[in-house]
Amino acid sequence: MSTQGFLFLSPFPGFLPFEIGANFFGFLGATPLFLFFPAIVTAVLGIIGMVTSWPFLLREFLYAHTDEGFVEGVLNTFLCALIPFYSKIAGETNEVHEAALIKRQIYGPNQADDDELWIYINGVATPQDIAFQNCVMLNELFHHKVTAVHNVTNSLIVDLYDCIRGKLFSEKYCLEARRVLKGKLTKALKTSAKKKIVLVAHSQGTIITSNALSELYEENDESILRQMQNKLEVYNFANCAHQLPPASAFKHMEHINNQGDLVAWLGALFPFPNLWKDHHNKAMSLEGDMVIEPWLWGHMLNSHYLRLLKKGHYNSSKIASYLVHEKSGALVTALKSNSPERTYATLE
Repeated sequence: MSTQGFLFLSPFPGFLPFEIGANFFGFLGATPLFLFFPAIVTAVLGIIGMVTSWPFLLREFLYAHTDEGFVEGVLNTFLCALIPFYSKIAGETNEVHEAALIKRQIYGPNQADDDELWIYINGVATPQDIAFQNCVMLNELFHHKVTAVHNVTNSLIVDLYDCIRGKLFSEKYCLEARRVLKGKLTKALKTSAKKKIVLVAHSQGTIITSNALSELYEENDESILRQMQNKLEVYNFANCAHQLPPASAFKHMEHINNQGDLVAWLGALFPFPNLWKDHHNKAMSLEGDMVIEPWLWGHMLNSHYLRLLKKGHYNSSKIASYLVHEKSGALVTALKSNSPERTYATLE
């Protein structure tokens, strides 16, 4: 176990009566679970982060459902995450949504939203409300409209199965989300009005991104390839993909990872990439700039990446140079397609 993991766990028995603490460790010592306990705790912390990040996780979850249907929204989130294909009953789709701050003047002389397209694609078990919350946070940081290609969840279990298929059997995986993303990219690359395209992918979204970009690259359309080199910047947070086109195919390719992120160790941080082969017998290959924060834990985009990006971490990342630094209030009002005005938390 890492030092951070040990320091996190070591105070735990002190909060318990002596007898309970003794029984707890007596149980672990008397069972094989003791052998796996450090790995289990490390894996859990690799997803939900250290205890200091938990208030932010809770706050963002609550604010994602701050509207008249709060109870219904929370229930829908849990059902989508736990019940396979419940999202289809809830009517969630891969349709594109745009998030932009309103009640704040964000389009000044240095803003070029007419010239730029910012796209975000989410990870596993992410209902539409949470995906939109991620977009609002990106907009809060960079003051650009953010287009969300929603990777609809089919429950955590099914999503994880889809991740395996997408990573190792790419041509059979997540066809709808990949189609929407590829179509959005193709249209923007062919539009001369767009001078820059910024694609932000997280977790499972990095797998979908890798498959969509590989398709574009392998089609060998010279005009598309040229525009990818001139316009397209890709930022993969917690990258767990298997293959990407060479970094030279893009204006910029980057992988941003917490060293304590479990999912990133299944991709960008995997120590022996040449030994992990897909069903085509291709080894893992993720070219591009690698940005790693060695002392950070957690996998959630807002709580464990974007919040810390604003605080000055990942400063070697090119995307950090796009941050808009200004003081903001506690709440921001955002507008969502086909939805009433809603209130979301900003980063602090």
